[in-house]
Amino acid sequence: MGEIVRYSIVGHGEPIKWPQRCPCCGGEQNLTYSQARAARESISGLSRIRLRTEWYDFSILTCRDHAFSNWLGGKILEKTTAATVFRSTVYFCLFLVAVMALQFATGMRTWHETMAEERPRIFFLVVGTIGALGLLLILWAKSAAKVYVMKLDKDQNVAILHFSSEKYAREFKRVNMKATSRRLADSMPFFMRPSFIKFALIAGVILLVGAMVGR
Repeated sequence: MGEIVRYSIVGHGEPIKWPQRCPCCGGEQNLTYSQARAARESISGLSRIRLRTEWYDFSILTCRDHAFSNWLGGKILEKTTAATVFRSTVYFCLFLVAVMALQFATGMRTWHETMAEERPRIFFLVVGTIGALGLLLILWAKSAAKVYVMKLDKDQNVAILHFSSEKYAREFKRVNMKATSRRLADSMPFFMRPSFIKFALIAGVILLVGAMVGR
């Protein structure tokens, strides 16, 4: 599962620091920085809906041999819209394959009949290929990305980072004590979050209007 660390990007005036070793192999030689981005996406506008994106750039320290694989794995696993759509598509394809496999197993559909018809055959092959290759890519990403930025908190100026090693995560928090402190980085209660207050106000207005119309 790994370790989730919340890192405040404001309020401490210090640059981000990393343990002086590669999180992938533990090597202390040929270290380099690779760029990562913490993103926060929200929908704005009423008459014209727009996807609004805010981001904060990070430099993650790894060795040169693992810089690209750690970066690519993180891009696959991050919580942006594009990465989430990709993973959801893969899981949906696997679900469809499982449904068809269940139909084969229960006799609702036969393999030979499905493969004999062009459209079902193409559908099964395309969906199965996307699901299988996508799953392999996601599993590879989970093994390759030892440190990656998941996202920016929806309501706070806090980046959420994922570490596969709890020991490395503890070292990261030790060298970034202020930025990862509870005072700056802890998640606020849900009822104090601006997104929840906005939702509650909108829901209240809708209920009030509904009550007035129903009179």
